Amino acid sequence: MPVCPKCGKEIGHLMGYARVWQEYKFSIDEESNEQHEFVDSTMDGDNDEFECPECAMLLFRCEEKAKEFLRGELDE
Repeated sequence: MPVCPKCGKEIGHLMGYARVWQEYKFSIDEESNEQHEFVDSTMDGDNDEFECPECAMLLFRCEEKAKEFLRGELDE
């Protein structure tokens, strides 16, 4: 199992965060209440971040490096 290079704990996964763009229809009804109707969502893969689940330190900004780390192929 890989070891976090920041806190030294063994970890079996990383916490991944990605920005998501949500497309929705925005309108107001007869009573001026806002209406949001979901249309679609898209992940912005250029901004991924992967953190240690134990210490919450940012370890990677590249999914490929995160995969290599979890497979034990990357020495940090």
